[in-house]
Amino acid sequence: MWSPLEGDFVVRDMAGITMTLKVTKVTEDRIYCGEPGVGWCFDRATGAEIDEELGWGPQFGVTGSKIIDILHLESGDGDAQAAS
Repeated sequence: MWSPLEGDFVVRDMAGITMTLKVTKVTEDRIYCGEPGVGWCFDRATGAEIDEELGWGPQFGVTGSKIIDILHLESGDGDAQAAS
C-alpha cells in the first residue's frame, strides 16, 4: 500500500520515463497529484495510474504508468528524502 502524505512527492514511471509529481490529496484508495480534472490519480494498493477516459487502472486490468517511489519531505528543511 502506497502511503504518501499531502505535500510529499511521488515518482511516476511511464515506459521508463520518470516524472516527479506533488501529492495534493490522499483518500482511502487513491492518491491525487495536481488539480482535480487536470492532474493524475493513482491506486493506493498498486500504484497504478487511474484514467477512466483511457481505460487505465486496476478495474480495467491495464495502466500506462505507475508510482515507483515516494519522496517524503523532511519537516522544516524542505528537502525530499526517498521512502526506501
